[in-house]
Amino acid sequence: MSTGARRVLWLIVGLGFALRAGWALYAQGEAPVDWFYSGDQFSYYYYGNEIAHGRGYLSYISGDATSYYPIGYPAILGLLFFVVLHTPIPDDLLAASTLFHVLLGTATVALVFVAGRAVGGIRTGLVGSALFAVWPNAIFLGPT
Repeated sequence: MSTGARRVLWLIVGLGFALRAGWALYAQGEAPVDWFYSGDQFSYYYYGNEIAHGRGYLSYISGDATSYYPIGYPAILGLLFFVVLHTPIPDDLLAASTLFHVLLGTATVALVFVAGRAVGGIRTGLVGSALFAVWPNAIFLGPT
């Protein structure tokens, strides 16, 4: 890959990061407090927090072990929250999860380039990653 293409890719990834970080800063509210008003966001946040505190994966409705929600995302949040709670990082779980989503969204911009390059070459990878970097749904729904 040429130096020019590499620079363009870095600009695209940087743009993707800036858009996602800017939207995350603007749209970040308070942690979800109730399932009725927050839906799945509350459930994943709740289960991640419970895992981080060593209380396991128990239903907030019945207190019994559950598998209603897949364990993958709550487990990742549990690991992230555990690190936040047990290190000098400020204990702001919502900010940590929002930053995590921004980083994942930015990494996805780069991965779209890799996939596009494999399918159609460098130009296809750059166009695909540029489109994904500015795609509204990929930006607006990321921090949630």
